[in-house]
Amino acid sequence: MSLFIFLLGAVAGCFIWDYAGEDIKRAIMNRR
Repeated sequence: MSLFIFLLGAVAGCFIWDYAGEDIKRAIMNRR
């Protein structure tokens, strides 16, 4: 069950990265 949740989160992360990748990258760069 935990493995399923992990895979689901990984897929969701990929979609989020594709949809708002630039915003996420800027946020990470601003933190550093």
